[in-house]
Amino acid sequence: VSWCKLEATVSDPKDINPFSETDPNAPKDTPPLTVVSLSVRSIVNHQENKREVVFNIDDATPPEQLPCSVHTFVRPLDRFPPNFEMQARANGKGCISPMKNE
Repeated sequence: VSWCKLEATVSDPKDINPFSETDPNAPKDTPPLTVVSLSVRSIVNHQENKREVVFNIDDATPPEQLPCSVHTFVRPLDRFPPNFEMQARANGKGCISPMKNE
């Protein structure tokens, strides 16, 4: 099920060619894009001493009032752009973790 206005698929990620930073025809602003958004609630199973994902929640607390953390994992096709890893660590909006592999 999807509520996207536009869905696109690429058979091979290497078919995508980004604009060069010196290209005068390249867009100047980054377009808004959400690739994946996943909201998960979990509880501790004290008998097995591990966290479990909760699917049926009787808690009436609105999602906006629940504690939240954002983790983004990024894997390059060949290599990261220059300074990407330093900028990812300096990002104050969430945790961006560059990963060398899956």
